[in-house]
Amino acid sequence: MASLTPSEVRLLESLDDAITAELAACDPAGRLCGPNRSAVKLELLQNFFETLASNNRLTLTAADRGRIRGAVSASLPARFVRRDRVVCNVGGARPWEAGVVHAVHEPDPDDGSGRRKFAYIVLTDPPTARLVSVPQDSNDLIRAEVCFGQRAGALWFTRMSLPQAARRRCDAARCSESERCSESESCRPARVAAPRRGAAREATCGGGRRFGVGDRVSCAVEDSSGLLSDWAAGTVRAVDVLLKGAGGIAGGVVAYDVRLDGGGGDGGEG
Repeated sequence: MASLTPSEVRLLESLDDAITAELAACDPAGRLCGPNRSAVKLELLQNFFETLASNNRLTLTAADRGRIRGAVSASLPARFVRRDRVVCNVGGARPWEAGVVHAVHEPDPDDGSGRRKFAYIVLTDPPTARLVSVPQDSNDLIRAEVCFGQRAGALWFTRMSLPQAARRRCDAARCSESERCSESESCRPARVAAPRRGAAREATCGGGRRFGVGDRVSCAVEDSSGLLSDWAAGTVRAVDVLLKGAGGIAGGVVAYDVRLDGGGGDGGEG
């Protein structure tokens, strides 16, 4: 093997620094660890060095760093699988939309090399019902749809996740009756599993809701990493509750207000 020139050594060092930084940024929870992490880093280092050096490009550009970021993201184990419920960043006045994962690690049709892949393709909920390409598996772009309310700013994501129909169901009588439900009480839209005890029953004020006030349920909340969801037990405190709009984002009627077991800040108020 021919010895490297000083410029090639500097390129290798720059690539090593860039790949290490992107691994840290894209994988803060350590999904890729140990020998697997080292193997991925070595493969990326070799691929990018061969590509750049063969074209006599010995300095990294912003575009190169973007490709490194995409390659690192595509190398990580996917957080979500097909049919998982998520919210993804689509930009615009209402930047987040809820939907379902339609595909994982989908090849980018605009990349002739076939190397670049989208982390996910998401089918958003009606009425938009469109396919959205998610370039990286990052919490800035895609996150689990959960019963938000555990962290600062969580109610903002609750409003983002409200179905279009739910935002239109707030008639005057219900709004008046539900004024006591304020942002400080951390009302969450219920993504509710089976009740922990007792049979599911039709709520008297919910028009067909599976659970009523006092029922024990489990609902999805953020996990400790903030990257995925976990299950938490609690008690239904109210049904069909008004969540007020704020910050230019419309509110609406959420299915349940759940008080989580254990108390403690927003986590204890469902």
